[in-house]
Amino acid sequence: SELQQQRQQQQQPSLLDVIANVSDGAVAYARNLTMFYAFPTFAALVVGVVILTYGDRGIATVCVILCYIAALSSIKLTVKWVFVHHNYSFAKFVTATHFTFGALLSYGFLRFRQKEFPIPTLKEFWLMIFPVSLAIAISVSAGNMALVHSSAAFTEIIGSTSCLFTALMVVLLGMPFQTSLLLPMLIVIFGAVVSTAGEIHFSLLGLLLCCIANAFRSLKVAMQQKLMTGETKDKFDPVALLFWSSVPSIFVMLAASAFSEGAEPYRQLAALEAGKRWSLVRAILVTCVNATILNLTQLFVNKDLGAVGSQLVAQAKSVLTILGSVAILGEIVSRMELFGFTLVLLGVYLYSWMDRKPQQKQDVEPPRGHVSWTPGR
Repeated sequence: SELQQQRQQQQQPSLLDVIANVSDGAVAYARNLTMFYAFPTFAALVVGVVILTYGDRGIATVCVILCYIAALSSIKLTVKWVFVHHNYSFAKFVTATHFTFGALLSYGFLRFRQKEFPIPTLKEFWLMIFPVSLAIAISVSAGNMALVHSSAAFTEIIGSTSCLFTALMVVLLGMPFQTSLLLPMLIVIFGAVVSTAGEIHFSLLGLLLCCIANAFRSLKVAMQQKLMTGETKDKFDPVALLFWSSVPSIFVMLAASAFSEGAEPYRQLAALEAGKRWSLVRAILVTCVNATILNLTQLFVNKDLGAVGSQLVAQAKSVLTILGSVAILGEIVSRMELFGFTLVLLGVYLYSWMDRKPQQKQDVEPPRGHVSWTPGR
């Protein structure tokens, strides 16, 4: 009987155990509550910074920038859902569907609007539009290959320097660039490097592939800016450029898919049951909508802010991506990462402010030879 009483006493939790369990439960509840409110709180912070930075450009520009950041932050999640949840890891084929969806949507809009359908000359197509499509394919392929040879953290660090590559491309294409803007660019790069979390695995081949991806991504946005703001700006608005750059991109990505993936994407899709097949099609369709919003808003942002400005705005997506992992996956953000996020937002704001100063000065100062006159004098 004494042995049974001892066993019962051991089985009954003590007061300290009860207090510890309640305390652990309260801490877990507080942590979950904090994670629940973390993402909308910092998302609201990003929205506030965007409004403060670009509010004077109009509500339309602010909305486009916010849609661009949101699409950029969610594209990896939607595509990864197709790759992992549906076990359909054919990146090039899925990318080809993105361009096909974007081409069809932009073609329908161009046909129904009350304007003449823009048709590029052979020179414009082969020397400007086709290189943009080729640059898209090369940058995407090089970026994916870099992930094989290097860690994701290392590719994020090298990818944050894309604004420097873009500034170089802008200068090489004969477009103006203010050297004073290098300071906020370096602040954004430093903030992106500081906020990068994960093991940094260096690889010389990975570094080369990251630089190739940066170079061709920068070439793409610089040539897009030249098409939309140069001599052809009346012909190619963002919707028209989306259509004409998507058409060759479809064939380039389908050719790349056929070379590396073969007929397996079609075989696997046909082998699925009807319910699973339609579930996969719906998931791919979601990525197509996401990618089209991303590509279209990127062109609008590029036209309004310039190639370098659009690349800096893109760095703000890292804030939402990391904080989204906090809210959804329960990951912990360090103080160093928060410091990096702050630097990214500060650098983007400084770039926008310094980019507007020469324009404001030019608007305020009277032209040379102007003589002011006041009645009565």
